Amino acid sequence: MTQNSFFTLGYIKHAHGIRGEVFVSFLINDENLLDLVFENGITLRKGTVQKHYAIEEMKPHKDGFILSLEGILDRNKAELLKGFEWIYPGDYFTSAPGENIYLHEILGFEVWDKNKRVGIIKSFGSSKFQDLLMVEDELGIKYDIPLVKNFIKDINFVEKKIVMDLPSGMTHEV
Repeated sequence: MTQNSFFTLGYIKHAHGIRGEVFVSFLINDENLLDLVFENGITLRKGTVQKHYAIEEMKPHKDGFILSLEGILDRNKAELLKGFEWIYPGDYFTSAPGENIYLHEILGFEVWDKNKRVGIIKSFGSSKFQDLLMVEDELGIKYDIPLVKNFIKDINFVEKKIVMDLPSGMTHEV
């Protein structure tokens, strides 16, 4: 999730147009972040290079945004930003008790189906309808498990364990 206590929100995919705009993909769906981005600007990182820009204009586009960044006035400068990741301080992505959790908070947790261990959460995916837990068992078998509120029986942050009640057939029988 984090590197140097930052969370990756998206990536600069490419320059857009001739006036220095960039297309930024957005990896998470949090509308509250948009206000913070306008207020605080955008921090970009590629390797050890980190840059911060004020945002002059932001427009929704496909699965991301077209941004006009302060000081980026032509396509050539915008092209130099291709591949930079959009980062934000990781502290923002910590839920308080009773709030909805951020996915990165359960990365590495064990997933149990009732009393049977399924595996460890290795990463996350998404379908049109919900987030998916990418779980791998001790044999290397991988499962895409929908993160559906009705399936979750308990999340134990101390034991790093999620107990679910999954429909039959979602995981193999041993």
